[in-house]
Amino acid sequence: MSKVIAFNPERRRSPATHTAAGVQRAQAQADPHAQPLTERRRPGGTLAPDIAISIVVPTRGRPQLLNRCVASLVLQDFDRRRFEIIVVDDGPSRDTHDVVAGWITHTEGNGPAITYLPSFGPHGPAAARNQGWRAARGDIIAFTDDDTIARSDWLRKGLREFEKDQVDAVCGRIIMPLSGTPTDYQLDAKNLETAEFVTAH
Repeated sequence: MSKVIAFNPERRRSPATHTAAGVQRAQAQADPHAQPLTERRRPGGTLAPDIAISIVVPTRGRPQLLNRCVASLVLQDFDRRRFEIIVVDDGPSRDTHDVVAGWITHTEGNGPAITYLPSFGPHGPAAARNQGWRAARGDIIAFTDDDTIARSDWLRKGLREFEKDQVDAVCGRIIMPLSGTPTDYQLDAKNLETAEFVTAH
């Protein structure tokens, strides 16, 4: 299942107070034990090539699902120097922090930049997404949720859509696999397959 909305944020950005450095300072003051932001750098301290896409993943209290989601994002068939993953923890927890920290260590030098942002409010998925995209460096923002597994060509095909004229936003296809005897919740979630811009609420 790959819930997504992607858009070009160029005219939606807030003032410079929402730069990565500003977010890092603000979060460090709020929680000195949190790891608010990690940027990938080349040897010698220079920044990696320009980020084309920033993936924002809001999460809250589901570290196992998040771990599976981030794994699928790290394995995208896309230049790993040209996208970043921003996880916004909407109810900061040590377990979620540790999952993201583990991926930061695992991908060091051989993967996309990964950021952990603890959210101290306002809360809710929409607020978390807003916090994430404001800290993003990419020209295009891609949203997905922590309970998704993205296809390996998700970013590549999404970016291709933006090469067409007059495209401001795209949404991906959702596949909700069912097996055995599905629960009422699973049957209800299956209806997401016919929805558009599911993660934009």
